[in-house]
Amino acid sequence: MSQAATLEMIQRIIDSIKPAGISTMKVRAPPQLTNLTRSLAGIPVETPEEIKKLRSALDYLSPDAKRGQGRFLLPDGSPGDYWLGAVWAIRSLGWACGEDIARQWSMGIQRRPYDEDEFQEAWVSYDPNVPHPVGIGSLYLCAKRLGWQQGPVTSQASETNSLQLASCAKAYRLYTAQDLLSFPVASYRVKGVFPDVGLGAIYGSSGSGKSFVSLELGACINQGAEFFGIKTHPCDVTFICLEGEGGLQRRVQVWEAAHGKSMPSGVKFIIQPFEMMQVDQVDLLIQALPTGGVVFIDTLNRAAPAADENSSKDMGLILEAAKRISRDTEGLVIVVHHTGKDASRGMRGHSSLFAALDGAIEVSRDASGNRSWSVAKSKDGEDGKEVKFRLRTHVLGQDSDGEDITSCTVTPDNSALFVTRQPNGKVQQAALARIKLEINASRFKGKCTSGKDTKCLRVEDAITAVANTLTTVASNKRRNRAKQLVTGLIAGDFLCSALQNDEGWLWLG
Repeated sequence: MSQAATLEMIQRIIDSIKPAGISTMKVRAPPQLTNLTRSLAGIPVETPEEIKKLRSALDYLSPDAKRGQGRFLLPDGSPGDYWLGAVWAIRSLGWACGEDIARQWSMGIQRRPYDEDEFQEAWVSYDPNVPHPVGIGSLYLCAKRLGWQQGPVTSQASETNSLQLASCAKAYRLYTAQDLLSFPVASYRVKGVFPDVGLGAIYGSSGSGKSFVSLELGACINQGAEFFGIKTHPCDVTFICLEGEGGLQRRVQVWEAAHGKSMPSGVKFIIQPFEMMQVDQVDLLIQALPTGGVVFIDTLNRAAPAADENSSKDMGLILEAAKRISRDTEGLVIVVHHTGKDASRGMRGHSSLFAALDGAIEVSRDASGNRSWSVAKSKDGEDGKEVKFRLRTHVLGQDSDGEDITSCTVTPDNSALFVTRQPNGKVQQAALARIKLEINASRFKGKCTSGKDTKCLRVEDAITAVANTLTTVASNKRRNRAKQLVTGLIAGDFLCSALQNDEGWLWLG
């Protein structure tokens, strides 16, 4: 019996038993059905087990399927264009969580940007009163044709374990080393610092200049311009300004004055309150953000005002919200955060935050007022690189009291770019300086994995060059001492090295 016929039968039963004087009761079509009516009509009741079953089936249905006409299978029984059919099938359940499940599944679209208006139009267009309306059974049948297997729905642990094993059997695949080498190179948003998708942080003590660094970085990203000599890939950038909103206009004004142009139109600002632990606000933010962009949340403390940053539970909720924003927008989330009372211990709050980051920048200011930022964490780059910068003050005018209205922009400090570490000993420092001179004068490039335009030097030539500087060492011991110095510089990561055709090469990282 069809769902429509079952509902009609239930209506007749209700009409036959209604008390006298009571107006006719109507059996409402989904989503207003009661659990009893759903059960009688063969519609699954909204339980954790049924929700899990639906989600597992949706894992086998691609949201990239074409819209279609609200059906799943072609005449030959094979899956067709079923996106609209899947949305309608979920709508037919009448579950309170149904719309969220359908939306989250639809947000997995990759062939084109997710369109909330299109989703809403599809969701409300479902009509259960048409002949043979699509139901959840059709969704499950299509999922089975695509490889989904589902046993009886129970709440037993054994059922959960079996589903996990079935999922693993489908998910796990063995790759050879050659398979891995054929994978596309991971893309970045800020080379050696932040990936294009994931979670990052910019943190520092109050007054260190982290918000100014963030604004400069965001503007560079949007234009695809270098940030202190570091390459970026362009995308849309959004700032959620929750701290220092009053000075935001001035920051933009001085940025434009310093750069002699308007702030890029691809940089947007949100100044309304936002709380990461409020699911509805996260939903609204995801809907507003462009796909594949970067969003700066300034600051994490203001975005989670009621949270205990030292609690693993609260930090877990914050991280889940940030990861969801990243996942659903296919972009990068950068939180701007504070250090604790002891700045040497890094970011304030539970250690799970730093562990979850794909990249982090620490902004510092010493007792003399000197500022710098350094790469505190990078999964695909080198940690510890440090960049000196200063805040340049700009006067925008005077207020009603005749005092200057000012703000700042970030500029390199004496044009310093990356400041590399130096060896501790004077002899090692002299050896490194000599090797750098030899590398810069070398005619060899692109050896090993150095990069095609990177100058390289034979290890043997480096040892010879260093040995010639050791005039205070006995002549029969100079080469052995030079070899020790070169080996130490390599071990200390002051020089890069590798073998090519059994010949050692050096280059600067």
